[in-house]
Amino acid sequence: MYPLFASILGVFAVIIPLLGIVVFLIINNAKTTFTLNLNTSAFASGENVEGSVSISSGKELPAEGLTVTLVGIYEETRRKARSTVGYDEDEDEWESSALEVFRHEESLEIALPVPKKFKGDIPFSFPAPLGQQVSVRTPAGGIRQGAEIPVGELPGAGFANLNWTITASLDGSSLEPQAQMIEVTLG
Repeated sequence: MYPLFASILGVFAVIIPLLGIVVFLIINNAKTTFTLNLNTSAFASGENVEGSVSISSGKELPAEGLTVTLVGIYEETRRKARSTVGYDEDEDEWESSALEVFRHEESLEIALPVPKKFKGDIPFSFPAPLGQQVSVRTPAGGIRQGAEIPVGELPGAGFANLNWTITASLDGSSLEPQAQMIEVTLG
């Protein structure tokens, strides 16, 4: 019975230090997380866009700043004009264009570089754009603002979208920026 007890103690003598090493490595090499959290995904013109950026660092993160950016992109897809002269059936019959119509950048306060084992939520809040802050130049040279910007089906076969994206980035770091599509209703 004594040799069995000795072999069990020998196994524990090897396993316990190995478990200690594994736990030490897990704690010291904790994963870094970077997420963008919004209170809601739809905003009315002038309403506050609110949320936070969550950071949990397993190591020191060199960075130049923490930025949240709201960008509006106007996209139009229209059927190309067809001509019987020189018409190529293999040619794409649709043409698309995209134009940035709004940009707001907000710098958030955070200690730089981000210290090892930092864990926190950095809040942000700024107003969604007003209709007069968003304008699109029409093909005829006019300017449409806010609720006048065409969205949906266009006359003469086409479609238009006004897409809003909010992005959080830890500038100067190796972390991938986090982005989410949101809805902004211009009034």
